[in-house]
Amino acid sequence: MQTTSVYIEHVIIGAEVSAWLYALFALIDSRVIDATKALLASDKSIAPLLIILLGVCYVIGLLADRLFDTFFDWILRKPESVMRKLYGIDSATVTRKVYKDNDDTSTYDFHISRRRIIRGTSFNILLIGALWVALFLRSYGINGNLWIAAIVLLFSAIFSFACLYIYYKLLLAIYIQIRRYINPVDIPKVRIRDVRRKARELYKGAKKAKTTKPKRPAKGTNEQG
Repeated sequence: MQTTSVYIEHVIIGAEVSAWLYALFALIDSRVIDATKALLASDKSIAPLLIILLGVCYVIGLLADRLFDTFFDWILRKPESVMRKLYGIDSATVTRKVYKDNDDTSTYDFHISRRRIIRGTSFNILLIGALWVALFLRSYGINGNLWIAAIVLLFSAIFSFACLYIYYKLLLAIYIQIRRYINPVDIPKVRIRDVRRKARELYKGAKKAKTTKPKRPAKGTNEQG
């Protein structure tokens, strides 16, 4: 069941990435659209092609998920590490172990599954909206269509920020449950803005420590008088 769930997650993410990749290729070369129309208009069965596309979406989703994981850690300044500090959890390795020890791995896997899809969608929806709007304006012209483009872009931005908000809430749900299992007494009330503030503090502290790191003396110098 868990393996099937992971497969579906990557297919969904891969389908989203494929949607904006198609729009990107169509913007670069309009023959992509002509080839698609010809394929759909043909009498041949597209079932084998759909099976191939399903496999391609899975591979794309697998690669994209790893990239999104790295990207989110960088752009959000490692939110999971910050949450562990705020909730007093020692390390990332303890996360699944705590759920397993309490016979609750299904809940953990469910949270991770939703988090993975939401994380990818928050990024993909922006590119899908922007690239398909660009393709629409190129095909039908700007005059009289700017309001449609504005609505689609606004919806994409709102949907993306909503996904990002849900992403944080899912992470908080995971770590507050871990804290309940480890030590249910005096659980700190952590909000999203607390995570963002702590992340900025840790980032500034690490940056300051890096810039103030003492330089090593040059080779061959004698510090004794």
